[in-house]
Amino acid sequence: MSAAHTPTPWELCNDRDGFWIERQGVQIATVSHEKDNAGLGDGEGEANARRIVQCVNAHDELVAGARHLIAYEDAMNGDDHIAAMHHYAMAVDTLRAALAKAGGAA
Repeated sequence: MSAAHTPTPWELCNDRDGFWIERQGVQIATVSHEKDNAGLGDGEGEANARRIVQCVNAHDELVAGARHLIAYEDAMNGDDHIAAMHHYAMAVDTLRAALAKAGGAA
């Protein structure tokens, strides 16, 4: 049996030594020590850390939105238009929330 990941939301933190990810003050991972990553371009370590946090925080809504879209398609194929419209509306709402968490326009 595998352990569950740390619940979201995760946060990006930094100081002069680098970037790390935490939740409620508990460090989850060290992402980049800029001074130790000479191969990364200027700011690339921070950009990578920020992307990890955005992806993790939006993951559950993206999966839920995909499931609603599949349920929408299944309902349309079964001529259940009321259920299809419900799943379509839920998909749109859920995907808007995911985009907001990921920092994109909703």
